[in-house]
Amino acid sequence: MPRFNYIVTIHNRQDLIERVLTAVLISAGENSHIYLVLDGCTDRTEAIVDSMLMDWVGLPVSKLYAPDVHEIRSLNIALRFVPQTGEGYNVLIQDDIILRDRQFEKKVLAI
Repeated sequence: MPRFNYIVTIHNRQDLIERVLTAVLISAGENSHIYLVLDGCTDRTEAIVDSMLMDWVGLPVSKLYAPDVHEIRSLNIALRFVPQTGEGYNVLIQDDIILRDRQFEKKVLAI
């Protein structure tokens, strides 16, 4: 089964990050990995993320850090870190995008 790597770039989204991350966690299948790139956050975003992840034990999530750089650079940090071997997909998500389809992976595979 192909792997889905969800890469979420995040910069100061304490008011929205819970909804964004919840949607990703719901959409992620058993062969998925979530990579959160905290891009120079100075608000409570990381604390909210940490609190949420305590409830999602066992789901592979990696936190990466960027020093408040442009989103493209944050994505590049993640893409260099994420294993790019084997069959799989990189799903790039901005910190204000909320996935609304729980069957996202199934539909991508069907295409």
